Amino acid sequence: MILVIGENITDIFIYCNSKRLSPEACCPVLTPENKVLNSGGAGNVVQNLKSLKNKGVIGIHQKKEITKTRYIVGNQHIMRYDENDECENLKIKELEKTLSKRGVRLSRFEAVVISSYSKGFVTPDLIRDIRKKYEGLIFIDTKDKKGDWCEFVDFIKINDKEWLENFNSKYEGSANIFVTKGSEGVSWINKNKNFMVDPIEVADFVGAGDSFFSGFITKYLDSKNIEKSLDFANKCARVSVSKKGVVSVKKEDII
Repeated sequence: MILVIGENITDIFIYCNSKRLSPEACCPVLTPENKVLNSGGAGNVVQNLKSLKNKGVIGIHQKKEITKTRYIVGNQHIMRYDENDECENLKIKELEKTLSKRGVRLSRFEAVVISSYSKGFVTPDLIRDIRKKYEGLIFIDTKDKKGDWCEFVDFIKINDKEWLENFNSKYEGSANIFVTKGSEGVSWINKNKNFMVDPIEVADFVGAGDSFFSGFITKYLDSKNIEKSLDFANKCARVSVSKKGVVSVKKEDII
């Protein structure tokens, strides 16, 4: 079983037509044509893990709904409107109580996966408390700044922007850290190794990081081989960016 903890985000895509500029301001006049809702953030990680055939995936997320509404004309992302961008902290006692109601203990999970969008749900204290009670693998994809929480996880996945801003391009801890770089693949910082991704026509970057993260977790739990897992994760991200909107990647897509 896999436990996923993090902010669940409702991704709303409003696909529009635009034929003129507003006479009132320098902006396009949009005519909505189609509206699509997807589960993003930690919810997208859960969906990707399930679609990659992982069994017993349980998600724990905040109570208040967080939304990201994107307006798109053709392939052009015009604007994004976010609501409820902050949420309550999750405490270890609340986590254990929630799991108990579902008839499972923290120690039963093969892996704990944290998907933190830095909105308050996951805190350094929570990560520290999970490690005190859990001896298994902890994976984290985070937008949080580098801190002592890094000592309590096994794998850290961040993108290039967060690596520069939140880690200052430096890391000397024991956790394996992977920096995703879009079309340039991913860097395994601890080994100073780069893993390139085959080029592809990009339809949408949204959710690609979640697909990469889920792919790495899936392959690593099966193989315990980091290089094979990074290669598989790159392939999952490649499938994700080739499609519009938030995508749940399947193993058949990789084959």
